[in-house]
Amino acid sequence: MSEAELQSYGSLLNWVWNEYGHKSGIELSDETHAPGTPWQTIAASRNYSVPLGFEIPAKEDWRYFSNLAMERGWKAETFKG
Repeated sequence: MSEAELQSYGSLLNWVWNEYGHKSGIELSDETHAPGTPWQTIAASRNYSVPLGFEIPAKEDWRYFSNLAMERGWKAETFKG
């Protein structure tokens, strides 16, 4: 991974932490299971029968959170997703 990619991921992770780090588990669950989120999209595509331990692909999380961050005014020129 290049230095620019590392900075891009680090920048997004900082945004996610600042946006969500103070929230309770219930609040996080409500937000991460809302319509349009990676969890909800994948669960719906599987008729809400998701195997235990199923992992959401990292690219899905990246796409969702980077778009959300930019919609909320985050300006990071290095976002590439």
